[in-house]
Amino acid sequence: MRALRAGSALAVLAVAALATFAGPGLAAQTVSINGSMPNGGCGPVQPVSIAGPSRIVVHVSATAAENGPPATGAVYTQILNSLGAVLASGPTEYKAATGGSYGVRVCSAANSENPSVLQYSGDIALLPPAALVSTATGKAGVRAHATIVWFTVNVKKGGQVSMRVDDALHKVHLGASAGLKAIVSVNKVTITGKGMTLVVTGHGVQQHVAFHSRTYNASGQVARGAITIA
Repeated sequence: MRALRAGSALAVLAVAALATFAGPGLAAQTVSINGSMPNGGCGPVQPVSIAGPSRIVVHVSATAAENGPPATGAVYTQILNSLGAVLASGPTEYKAATGGSYGVRVCSAANSENPSVLQYSGDIALLPPAALVSTATGKAGVRAHATIVWFTVNVKKGGQVSMRVDDALHKVHLGASAGLKAIVSVNKVTITGKGMTLVVTGHGVQQHVAFHSRTYNASGQVARGAITIA
């Protein structure tokens, strides 16, 4: 299963609850979703209602082959307005300038390696427009050096930072749980220390990881897993 950060709602919605955010000053609201979508198509829209400017962020895991068009990846998000027009396609986060009715759905690029129906599960988070982010956690793999290189990140509130890099094919295992500093923003986390620099940018199918040290370098678009920046 490929873990993606994307907007979603598809062919068979097991949870079709209306996601509502009462106002930009309140805490984040989250609605769980799961269902299916056709190979090469989009599923039905998950309605989202917000009272004011907000960020719509969706986390999804989908059973899709990992290869896909560079612009979208194997699975991508569409954000819709109340009339069903597409406001954005591809991103995993959308900044709504005004309150009102919106929709999110997940689509898949046509791929002969996939079955006719793809399954997904995840959640929609509705956040204040300027919500602060201070954590980054998860494990993500990128294709580099003819293998999948795994990056494990754990940045917690209060300054606790750890990271790990594993390239089993080339017997590279680097990491540290002390002496590291992290800078976290909405779409980026940078970890430095112990002669290493790790930069994670974006979400979902657009997420990218770059690592540099004195002895090993690797970078690429995330192909498996994800780093959650929240």
